[in-house]
Amino acid sequence: MQTVAAGGITFLGPGDLAALQIRGDATHKGHSGGKVLVIGGGGPYAGPPALAAMAALRAGADLVHVAAPRRAAGIIANLSPDLVVWPMSGEGVFVLEDIDLLRPLIANSEVVILGMGIQIEPSTAAAIAGIVPLCRKIVMDAGALMPEYPLKGIVTPHHNEFKRISAKSPTQDPRENAAMAEEFAARRGVVTVLKGPVDVISDGKRTRFNHSGNPAMTVTGTGDTLAGIVGSLYCRNPAFEAACGGAFLNGAAGSLAFEDKGFGLTASDLVGMIPYALKKLHPAYRKELDLLPGR
Repeated sequence: MQTVAAGGITFLGPGDLAALQIRGDATHKGHSGGKVLVIGGGGPYAGPPALAAMAALRAGADLVHVAAPRRAAGIIANLSPDLVVWPMSGEGVFVLEDIDLLRPLIANSEVVILGMGIQIEPSTAAAIAGIVPLCRKIVMDAGALMPEYPLKGIVTPHHNEFKRISAKSPTQDPRENAAMAEEFAARRGVVTVLKGPVDVISDGKRTRFNHSGNPAMTVTGTGDTLAGIVGSLYCRNPAFEAACGGAFLNGAAGSLAFEDKGFGLTASDLVGMIPYALKKLHPAYRKELDLLPGR
């Protein structure tokens, strides 16, 4: 059941997730879940793009590539055999020369997720300015959210990042944050997921609240998992719907992880719970299971 906050904005519920397309017919092999490219990492930060990539896989993407500076790429490749990892030109940061390496990867991906762990350097700014226009669908987070960078698709800032790109400071009042996010989304032509104790999702015309999840999700990395889930859902769904469903699913997976780990949960624990949250909440899973031989 959806609840309505003051101002008439409704909270997201299981129905917002159930309405999304996750995969095609499970009896046919192929890329029905979508192909995602994660561009991120740098310096000591290999974990953020890895978390986003694994979350995209667990949310239903068929194939996830990761492009990262050389040091981070080596670490990510050793974390999981399920990811296809592409080392870029620089040792620790993205550089302008990486655009030629990224161009075919972007062309072969349905959604690009950009920003997790990216180091903010002058060379990075030039690279991001060249990457964003190449992307048909893009989710932008973390290091990709700077006032001088172009914005496109879906942006997923926390409060400090939102202040950085909008020059407005979110508060503890979801209604005030909704007004800020709605104005920003309309002005910049993006879907905005303003993360917080109550998430605000807006495309400038429609605005929703999300309060799935728990206080243990303040742990580092749950924003990266959100970006990965949203990117995966964006392969087969419109931007606003993917953002809403992704925010709810991230919190639902976090709640399942909390049942097991309590306040010791990590973002990796959340990633492991994404399929269980989908099996619990998405009707397509029951349908696909019924199609399996012997059932």
